[in-house]
Amino acid sequence: MAAASTLRTSQDDDNSAAATWVTGRSIDFVVNQLPLENYTDTTKQNLAVLLGNCPDEIADMARGGSLEGVNVYGLSGLVTDAQFETVLYRVIDDETAADTLVATMLEYHHNQIDSKMTTATDPEALLLGQYQFAARSVGYLDGIAELRAGDNTPDTVDGADIRTVLRAQAYVDAANYGLLSAATMEAAATGNNGAPFSFYTEVDGQPTITAPDPITPDAAHEYMRWDRLVEDATMDGLDVRITNGYNFGYDEGQAAKVIK
Repeated sequence: MAAASTLRTSQDDDNSAAATWVTGRSIDFVVNQLPLENYTDTTKQNLAVLLGNCPDEIADMARGGSLEGVNVYGLSGLVTDAQFETVLYRVIDDETAADTLVATMLEYHHNQIDSKMTTATDPEALLLGQYQFAARSVGYLDGIAELRAGDNTPDTVDGADIRTVLRAQAYVDAANYGLLSAATMEAAATGNNGAPFSFYTEVDGQPTITAPDPITPDAAHEYMRWDRLVEDATMDGLDVRITNGYNFGYDEGQAAKVIK
């Protein structure tokens, strides 16, 4: 199931359509036919890969959308909202599955940002909006994870860590798309007790902010130290959008339609 779902992004329309059909049938089967005791760790992790190949659908649900409209996304008409959210709910108590889903959505949204920023007429507005969408998606997963944790299972999504990572990545993007002030970039070069922060470098004489891939929560805290040194309108705007987006997505996750 998981392997077939990877073909949803195939450039061959027939292969893509077939993979989407298999994905929809797989979701229907595991919700309605697979006994709960058969949701092993391996099953949950494989289903997380399958769901990770449905990033458009996860992002739409996180925004308060629905898969039950006509031709909204590939899975429209193949699964109900309740079926889709039930699979998320049943797998997200596995830590590896949860990590897969969060990492997949962070990568999905970052790819969206990279593809859109090159042609943006208002880069700052676009970046702010895209990070709000990203925050909604991971907030949604956090909301479902906490809903699941309420049924005597561990909470597998650390909301504070994810928000910190998202803020750090947003600052990196804002810097490298030229949206931060000269004073903010100077603080990156000198604000670490008179020395540059570890993420600061210069490429062909141009200040550049780097980041590990992926950014870990521990690494993200250095970017928070940088933020505390400055008053930057773009950074502040990103913080507000990420907080608002996360809270919105979290509420959507808490309100997930789950078949028990």
